[in-house]
Amino acid sequence: MRSWFLLSSVVIATAIVPVGAGDEKKKGDEPTEPHKAMAKLVGEYTTASKFTLPDGKTVEAKGAAKLASVLGGRFVQETNESTMMGKPVNGMRLFGYNNASGKFESVWTYTGSTAIMVLIGEKSGENTVDFRGAVDVGKNKKADFAVVYTVVDDNTFTVDLAATMPDGTQGAMLKTTYKRKK
Repeated sequence: MRSWFLLSSVVIATAIVPVGAGDEKKKGDEPTEPHKAMAKLVGEYTTASKFTLPDGKTVEAKGAAKLASVLGGRFVQETNESTMMGKPVNGMRLFGYNNASGKFESVWTYTGSTAIMVLIGEKSGENTVDFRGAVDVGKNKKADFAVVYTVVDDNTFTVDLAATMPDGTQGAMLKTTYKRKK
């Protein structure tokens, strides 16, 4: 009985203590230049969004967003509020740069859905990151998304989203312009 307890304790302790605990932190775990660039976005913003439906009809909305550096500068968390089709919506996004993969990663969710969209992106220009992701829109059906973040200047950035539906047709498009509050 004692040996079973001892063996169980060792197994549990091994599972709980991270590999390399007590070693110096790995350099790859620390924020790098892409993290510093993302941190420049931290602040409070007004937002102006233009939602284009597949039939070409457009709806515009104003809102607000707050971007905060979290987890020691490794990620930026956005909380936002606006309206969509006349109804209030709130959203949360988390984005960062994965040093191991060399890619940007993001998760988005909002009160208009119970889904979480996962996005993977790469820098495509000096001030642009292109993300790709998908979200379930029905049983065994996914919509694909292209999301482009573009930093215009120190106080402005845009997020362009385009959806492609499971049948290959163009879905909704959304362009949001963020302007830093003075």
